[in-house]
Amino acid sequence: MKYVLLAISLIIIFGASQGIYTYIQNPEPTVYNLDNISAKEIPQEKWITLTNCDFSLLDAAFFETTFGNGLADKIYIPLRSSNNDTIIALLATKNQNILDVYNLVQSQRDEQKAIVYIEEYKDQIFQEDRELTGLVRFGIDLDNKEHRKLHAINDNIVGNFIIIDYNTKPKSTLYYFLLGLGILILIFAIKRLIPNSHQNDP
Repeated sequence: MKYVLLAISLIIIFGASQGIYTYIQNPEPTVYNLDNISAKEIPQEKWITLTNCDFSLLDAAFFETTFGNGLADKIYIPLRSSNNDTIIALLATKNQNILDVYNLVQSQRDEQKAIVYIEEYKDQIFQEDRELTGLVRFGIDLDNKEHRKLHAINDNIVGNFIIIDYNTKPKSTLYYFLLGLGILILIFAIKRLIPNSHQNDP
């Protein structure tokens, strides 16, 4: 238990430090035209706005929910430029309205019903020249196993692609609080690990 607390404190401190770093280094989102980005020029900023994004919700990838009901609780949408089919960014979202439409269409075994739903919700499913903003995953927020799985689903996705969490931005107050909490837990864990000298007194 002592070492569990130590590990938890270090994870919290590391995650909070990353969040504070992101906040300090990215006071405003950096704007990129998706048409001008290539695999050799992936954005290094962690809060970005991409313009000229085209995407189809039907191209999204998802991993099945914990309950195994075949529905998505988070999807990854490939963002395409008008210049070529190369994909350098995926948009991750848990937006319930988007998920409802995606699950409604994807769960239809009747092709005709699926076509009807696509027509009904096409304004939400297909987007052109859209501007999208969010935080780029890195460090503790990036799941390398998930990253490899996403890269494998489409030959057009470059190896160093980025994942953008839709409509997110840096937060300072939360991460400063977590940093303080992590430090307190770390102090408590260290005190428990250090033998009490009074226990050896006669």
